[in-house]
Amino acid sequence: MHGKWIISDLDGTLLNSRQQIPEAVKKRVRLFRQYGGVFTLATGRSLSSALPFIEELDIQVPVILYNGAKLYDPVEKVFFKEHYLPQSSCRYALDMYEGAGRQMGLNLLMFHQEHIYSPAITQIVERYMRKDKVHVSEKSPSAMSEQCKRATKIMFIGDFAALHSFHDKFFHCSREPHQAEWHTVQSEPELLEILPPHVNKGSACLDLVAYLGLDLTDFSAVGDNLNDIELLSLVGHGFAVQNAHPQLKATADWVTDRSNDEDAILEVFDHIQQLYE
Repeated sequence: MHGKWIISDLDGTLLNSRQQIPEAVKKRVRLFRQYGGVFTLATGRSLSSALPFIEELDIQVPVILYNGAKLYDPVEKVFFKEHYLPQSSCRYALDMYEGAGRQMGLNLLMFHQEHIYSPAITQIVERYMRKDKVHVSEKSPSAMSEQCKRATKIMFIGDFAALHSFHDKFFHCSREPHQAEWHTVQSEPELLEILPPHVNKGSACLDLVAYLGLDLTDFSAVGDNLNDIELLSLVGHGFAVQNAHPQLKATADWVTDRSNDEDAILEVFDHIQQLYE
């Protein structure tokens, strides 16, 4: 397994429903490294939210954050690849929230240079803060609009049906791919993310491969939701956990028998070991 990489999603994949990495999983990560493997993360979370898990697993190689918008080196403690929303796209998202999203019961979060802002700290936003262990500051959409120059992403939180309707009405892009001004993904049923154009976990993996001078066949990846599709489609071996979205299961080369609450990723380690024995 020397030189073989596993890239794992966090929520719904590596983490159980208590937002923990089980001891059996941590032990298996250490064993994988002892045999020459490399383990890292690809998550939609911000650095402050992902950092406790990076440190818990003692990851010393680059990790993918913000669903591909940033690549972070935990040794040098720097971002070495960053993408930002076009200012026009950022302001459009804020305008659509003011014009319709708020009335549809949606909550908005703006991620800007490791800070997170919201027009209102509602119970839903508070629940997000507790889950991801982040701080969100209250700021008006007009004040946020002035900071659109270096916004990493905008996230809408709300009811699945409302998010779907909001997306189809305001963010369904009918332009050619090269003309797109944003990339959208519903990373969880209640989360709609507006990302920089052409940015996803797969594009970040390509950046990582180029940065390291490796080959995609050296990489395997595991995930559970729609924001993992591009990554699993790209790498040598793509795995979906049993609790994954049906579309991701259809994309994956292999689906685990167990869910994230049953340490599904242990099956991935077993399968990788069998592949390279």
